[in-house]
Amino acid sequence: MKVLILSCNTGGGHNAAASALKESLNFYHHEAEVLDLMSLGRKHTSALVGGAYVKLVSVFPAGFGALYQLGELVRKFPWKSPVYYANARLGNALADYIDQNHFNAVVTTHLYPAETLTWMKQKGRLTIPCVAIATDYACIPFWEETNCDYYVVPHKDLIPEFASCGIPEEKLLPLGIPVRPAFARPASKEDVRRHLGLPEDAPLFLVMSGSMGFGKVHLLAHELVSRLKSGEQVVIICGNNKKRARSLRLQFHKNSNVHVVGFTRHVAEYMAAADVLFTKPGGLSSTEAIVRRVPLIHTDPIPGCETKNRAFFVSRGMSVTGTHQKELADAGISLAKDDARQIAMRDAQRENSHPQAGTAIASVRKISFGVILMRMTIYLFYLLFGYLSGSVLYSYLIPKHFCHVDVRTANEDQNPGAFNAFSAAGPRVGLLCVLCDIGKGFLPVFLAVHSSAVSMGSWLFALILLAPVAGHAWPFLQPAKGGKAISVSFGVLLGLLPDLRPALLLAAFYLTFSLILIIQPHNLRSIASFAGFAAAAQISRFLPSVRLGSLLVSLVVCYRHFFSFRRYESENVSFTIQSLSAKIRDKQKKH
Repeated sequence: MKVLILSCNTGGGHNAAASALKESLNFYHHEAEVLDLMSLGRKHTSALVGGAYVKLVSVFPAGFGALYQLGELVRKFPWKSPVYYANARLGNALADYIDQNHFNAVVTTHLYPAETLTWMKQKGRLTIPCVAIATDYACIPFWEETNCDYYVVPHKDLIPEFASCGIPEEKLLPLGIPVRPAFARPASKEDVRRHLGLPEDAPLFLVMSGSMGFGKVHLLAHELVSRLKSGEQVVIICGNNKKRARSLRLQFHKNSNVHVVGFTRHVAEYMAAADVLFTKPGGLSSTEAIVRRVPLIHTDPIPGCETKNRAFFVSRGMSVTGTHQKELADAGISLAKDDARQIAMRDAQRENSHPQAGTAIASVRKISFGVILMRMTIYLFYLLFGYLSGSVLYSYLIPKHFCHVDVRTANEDQNPGAFNAFSAAGPRVGLLCVLCDIGKGFLPVFLAVHSSAVSMGSWLFALILLAPVAGHAWPFLQPAKGGKAISVSFGVLLGLLPDLRPALLLAAFYLTFSLILIIQPHNLRSIASFAGFAAAAQISRFLPSVRLGSLLVSLVVCYRHFFSFRRYESENVSFTIQSLSAKIRDKQKKH
């Protein structure tokens, strides 16, 4: 299986989760590729998006918090957010990339690609299973407007929150956030310290500030170091923030107990070596910490999702926190000396973590099968609904009930259609029959089009278009007494709203052969109209499923009219093709 993993360079957590999942997939012999979605945009799109995020949260975190609160407000409105439409612009590029590289499934560790995948499903450009992984312990704004096949959430207690936001509960999988296997691998503290060149027997405090070096890590480090008196060690990891690393090295260059580390791939080892970890409450780094079972102090969060992450961890005893740097330093030192609290915290971390999340998510075959089964069930429902809806012969039942007229015996062709209802029961009853016949085709298709579980890009969608027409032509329980299915065909095409092009195309052919080039008898007129419509649909820009559905509908209608023509029209019937202008001249002569 070939899996595409999508991420976005807004912080390192999403990329780390993507890399961890790739490692798990490769272990199970799946082929996997990690792609920054923004790299499919213009040349500098990825750098601009990532740079803007880093700049905002590092220089003006309150501004990011305000945007988060604005998102909480916008999500309450019934329409799509600007975030959706911004990411939808990359839909065609991503669809082409997936098609060109023949991926079997796609997974995203970021909201933005989930928005893009949602647009692709709506437009029929995504036909493979897609899975979204939430990397925060909260349903952040705009997850609810996405439409993925499954959503992997960090914890089972988050299912009610995600479900309350509108994500179907059956799509929610509490498998956890994937982390690299190194975080779950048992390790001796002494061996790890020896490998890292750190003292083996001294208490060690690890201070992390995320991949971008966010927060007031320099102030926390100062408060912590000023309180240590017995040779305790402090390791500070600054991530990609080279400026912060240089500043801290200059600040502590005379203190041999302080070790400043820049970007490193050995975070799992440093966590294994630590007695206490100080870190901001990022979803990924916090998950790595509880999988590693290290006593955890949560520092200042970036307002928004990290605030909720911290609350989730603290409420379950997986971490402690404070309101300012002095309190944080004191909390860490106190925790390092309290073995009972450490044991209780590790127990809470063990109870609430998912060390094998990557392995669980890597079961892509099972997920794919589940998606296929769910989709087939839903498609079967709409097929059955459409067929049964089409089987209700309103043009027979309504005149029978209101006028005590059987349209099948009142007309020569015995067709239970709207035209015969007009002639046998009058215009008012006839109009009601037309509306009902259109409605029984419109309703199942319209509901399917607007169902999150149905993709118009699927070939099965063509059968959904066909079902009401087939029901009218060969109704349930009375398959030999069906109609010609003209009105219901128009209803099916109108069900594609807001796309009116197929219905207008069919109407154009009908008007042409009724007003411009007049074909008699009406059976031949209908055959010509639907045959022309089917041919024109095949060379149109309709979705492939709509083109196929148009062809199948036209074949049924043409067959029913041809059957009626051969049965009820004279073998020597003649018909004329007359221009509208000639018809007008003939009427003028009569007057």
